[in-house]
Amino acid sequence: MADGTVLISGGSASTDEQSAYLSTEIYDPSADAFTPGPDMPSVRYKHIGTSLRLPWGGILLAAGAQQAALYDPALRSFTPVPGSMGSAALSRLFATATHLGDGTALIAGGYGIGQPVTSETWVYGP
Repeated sequence: MADGTVLISGGSASTDEQSAYLSTEIYDPSADAFTPGPDMPSVRYKHIGTSLRLPWGGILLAAGAQQAALYDPALRSFTPVPGSMGSAALSRLFATATHLGDGTALIAGGYGIGQPVTSETWVYGP
C-alpha cells in the first residue's frame, strides 16, 4: 500500500472452500510485524495474482470468492464491488488480474468450483 504496508487476505486451512478465511492481516516490513486487519465481505482463497492496487490507493480483490471487494486503506474497511463483478459470476479460482493503464483492471481466466477452466474476462472500472 502507499505507506509501505502489505495487505494479506484470505487463504484456507485445507483445499476446500469450507475452511476458507474471511480474515486479513496487515504486514509492516519496517517493523517486521503483523497486525489484524478487517474481515472481508466474503471468504477468499486460491486468489493468487488477483489483488491490485488501484490509482486512488485502494486494493481490488477479485476472484477467489463469491464477489469482488475493494479495500480502502484510509478507512481500513472493505466494500463489495457492485454489478456482475460482485456476483457469483466472478467466483473464479486462480484467475489473473492486470492493470490496463487507464485506471481499469482486466480479470481473466481461472476456474469455478466444479467447473472447467474458463477464458471469460471481466473489466473493473471505477
